[in-house]
Amino acid sequence: MRGIWCWDPNSGPAWRLSCNELKCTCVVKIFAGAVRVAVSPDTDCETCGSSILTVEFNPEKTPFKDGVSKITGCVICHPELSPLVELSRQEFKRRRRGRGRGGRGRGRGMRKPRNKQEELDQYFV
Repeated sequence: MRGIWCWDPNSGPAWRLSCNELKCTCVVKIFAGAVRVAVSPDTDCETCGSSILTVEFNPEKTPFKDGVSKITGCVICHPELSPLVELSRQEFKRRRRGRGRGGRGRGRGMRKPRNKQEELDQYFV
């Protein structure tokens, strides 16, 4: 199977990359707790060819050395960005088919009892 890792811009602050292959269940969780993640549209990594990302963390909660809150680099090759990447599998919930909301219904109300003698009298008149 061949797929492409697609960045989900609406997944923040639990940022993730998802595979666009239908049967693939891999999800890459990236930069947990980052305030802002952006893809550089013009530049690609010279080593592996993937897109360059700009990652910005809260200055008080930054995982980078020296308190740097904003770094631009490749997710795979950059020495400070690659430890923040985690590969996981996505589990799909199976739909359980229940019995519905009530079976065959309540009916149409009580019918009047048939008077067979009257029906026979009307038939032979």
